[in-house]
Amino acid sequence: MEEILDATLELLDNCTCETSCTECLNHFHNQHLQHRLDRHLGATLLRYAIRGEIPACSPGTDQLVTLAQLRASLELAG
Repeated sequence: MEEILDATLELLDNCTCETSCTECLNHFHNQHLQHRLDRHLGATLLRYAIRGEIPACSPGTDQLVTLAQLRASLELAG
C-alpha cells in the first residue's frame, strides 16, 4: 500500500496540468466530477494522510473556492 500511495503522490506532484487531466485524475467513471478535481489539493491531502505533513493555510479567497467545491460535493452525496 505504501508503494501505491507514494506512486500516487508522485503522479499528482509531477503532472503538468493546472488542476486535473487524463494523465493524473480524470477518467471515464469520474467525468461528472472532473470540474471539481484538483491534483494540488489531492496531493496536499495525501501528504497529510501518509506523512503527517500539516498543510499551510492558503489565502482566504482560495479557501472559499476550495470549500465551495467541497460543499457542492457533500450536497450531492446528501
